[in-house]
Amino acid sequence: MTEDRGAPGAPKAWFPLRLGGLRAQLTLFTVGAMLASLSLLAAYTLHEQTRLARTGLEQQAAAVARSIALGSESPLLDERLDTVEELTLRAADFPGVNEVWVMDAHGSTLTHVKRQPGGGALSTPYGKLHQRLPRPALAQPLIETGEQWLVAWHPVQAGRLLGWVRVDHSTTTLQDIRRRILASTVAACALALLGSLLMLRALLRRPMDALDRARHFATRLEQDAGEQLPDPGGARETSQLVLALNRLSSQLQRQHQDITEAFARLQRQESQLADRNEQLANIFALSPDGLVSMDSEGQIRFANPAFARLLGLEAPALLGRSEAWLDAQLRAASEQAEQLPPLAQVLDAGSTGRHSLVLARPRSLQLRLVGVRGHSAAASRLLLARDMTHDAEVDRLKSEFIATAAHELRTPMTSIHGFTELLMDPRFPPGKQAQVLAKVHRHSSAMIEIVNDLLDLSRLEARGGSDFEPSTVDLADLVRETIGDLALPAERAAPQWQAPAVALQVRADRRRLAQVLRNLLSNAYKYSPAGGAVQVRLGQQDGEVALAVCDQGMGMSPDQVARVCERFYRADTSGNIAGTGLGMSIVKEIVQLHGGRLLIDSAPGRGTTVSVRLPLLAAPGPQANAPLPRPAAQALAA
Repeated sequence: MTEDRGAPGAPKAWFPLRLGGLRAQLTLFTVGAMLASLSLLAAYTLHEQTRLARTGLEQQAAAVARSIALGSESPLLDERLDTVEELTLRAADFPGVNEVWVMDAHGSTLTHVKRQPGGGALSTPYGKLHQRLPRPALAQPLIETGEQWLVAWHPVQAGRLLGWVRVDHSTTTLQDIRRRILASTVAACALALLGSLLMLRALLRRPMDALDRARHFATRLEQDAGEQLPDPGGARETSQLVLALNRLSSQLQRQHQDITEAFARLQRQESQLADRNEQLANIFALSPDGLVSMDSEGQIRFANPAFARLLGLEAPALLGRSEAWLDAQLRAASEQAEQLPPLAQVLDAGSTGRHSLVLARPRSLQLRLVGVRGHSAAASRLLLARDMTHDAEVDRLKSEFIATAAHELRTPMTSIHGFTELLMDPRFPPGKQAQVLAKVHRHSSAMIEIVNDLLDLSRLEARGGSDFEPSTVDLADLVRETIGDLALPAERAAPQWQAPAVALQVRADRRRLAQVLRNLLSNAYKYSPAGGAVQVRLGQQDGEVALAVCDQGMGMSPDQVARVCERFYRADTSGNIAGTGLGMSIVKEIVQLHGGRLLIDSAPGRGTTVSVRLPLLAAPGPQANAPLPRPAAQALAA
C-alpha cells in the first residue's frame, strides 16, 4: 500500500500503545468504521454476498465438469459414448447448467446436451456432431467468466489426455444480485473508502515503514545472505516478520554454503567418473579379448578394437549394426557355419555357455564365444570373443610332449623290466648276472638323466630366470674351467681354443653358462664319432660376445637345424648315439633368459658350429676384435 502522508485523521499517540498487535488494531478500527457508517457495512455485506455467489457458481460448474470428467474416463477408453451421453444428460439437470460438451483430445465434439427453454435437456444426435471447439492449452481445470457467461473446463485423463468436458453455466442469479446491490453499494463504498483510508493511514504508517524495510531486505537476500535486519518494535506481527526474515537469511546462507560444497563434490565426482570412463575405455582398447555390447533393440553400441580385428574390420564400422548383421558376418567368416548356433542363442546362454567358432578369414583362428545379459537398455547384451588359437596349440604341444616323454622313458624301462625278469629266473646262469646288472644300471642312468633334464627344463620355463644368480663372468675363465673339468671320450683330444687378448665379460649366471658350454661340447663329441678336432672360439663384435663350439662331425640338414631345439628331437635316428634329446632345448632356454641369441651353422658331412651371442658387459679395445664364427642361413635366433 502506498502511504499518503498528507491525509488527515491520524490517530492519537496513546491509542496504538493500548493495542497488542496489528490484527487487533485493524479489528478495532474496522469496527469503529462499521459503527460510524452502516451504509459501509451494508455495502461490504452485499459485496461479499455477490462474491460468494459468484464463487459458488464457479465451484458448482467446476464440480459438474469434474464429475463428468471422472465418470467419462473408462467409457472414453472403451469408446462407450452412450454412457458418456447419459452422464451429460444427468448433469444437465443441475440448476443453472445450460449446456454440456464432451470432446476428444483434438476438440471434436463427442456429446452435446442443451437445456430446453421449457425445461429438460436435449442431446444432439451423433450424426450432427461436427463442431470443433477451441480448448485450453494446458491439460488442467479452467474457469472462464464474463459478464453474461460462465464456462468450466476439465480434462479427461487416464495416463494421457483423452478429451475435455465443457459446462456452460447460467449467471442469471448473479446478475440479479448485482443489480439489487449496485445502487446501495455505490454510496456506501465511497463513504467506507474515505473513512477507512483516514483510519488506516494513521494505523499503518509505522507498520508499513517496517514492511518497506523488510521488502528491501528480502530483495537483497540473494546477494547478502546472512545479513540480519534490526527489530523495528511496534506491532507483534512486524517483529515476527523481521524474525522470520532473519531466520530465512541465515538458512539461505547455510544453503548457499551447502550448494557450493555440493557443487564442488559433483565436480570432483564428475572428474572421477570421466577418469574411470577413460580407464575403462583404455582397458577395453588394450584387451586381447573381443567385446561387443548391444542395446535392447539389438543395435551394436560398442565394439573394442580386438573384436574388429577378429573380423578384419574397423571398430567404427560395427557401430549401429544389427544383431542379425553380426550373426551373418560370423557365419561368413566361419569354416563350419552350420555348426554355429544362432547368435541370439549364444547371447541367451549366459556366462555358463561356451561356444567354439573356427574362423577361416581374415586369418585362421579358433574362438570361444560367451554371451552375457545386461541390466540396462544401453548394454542389454554383451558378447565376448576370446582367441583360443594359442591355447589350443599349447594343448597340442603338451600332448605331443607327454607322448614323446612317455616313449623315451618306456624304452629304458622296458629293458630294465626284461633284465629283471631274467635275474628272477632261477635257471639264469649266475656268471652272467653282473653283465645284466650293468645293463640295468646303464638304462636306469639313462632314465635318471631324462628325468633330470625334464625337471631342469621345467624349472627354467616356470621360474623364468628368477632363480639365476647374475654376476660378472669372464668367458675365458669359464671356458678354461669347463674344459678342465670335461670328461673326454676315450682316445679323443681336448677342445682347441685360444684366449682373447682382452677379457670378454658378460652379466650372467656362471653355473648356467657353464651348463650351456658342457652341453655344446658333449654334442660336438657325440656327433663326431669318426673323430676330428673340436674347437671353442671367443670373440666380440657390435657390442656382443660370441661363444662358438665347432666340430667336424656328421652335420645336419636345414630341416634338422630347424628342429634341433625341439624337445626329444635327435638328429641321429639310428639310436647308436646316447642322449635324451633335451640338451639343445635347455641351451636355447638358458640363452633366451640371458637376453642372447643362438645361431647354428651346419651341413651334412662338414660338421656343425653352434654360436651363443650375449650382450657384452664392458667393450674391449680394438685389439680384442677376434674373428667371429660365420653365421649361416639356417640360424636360429632365440
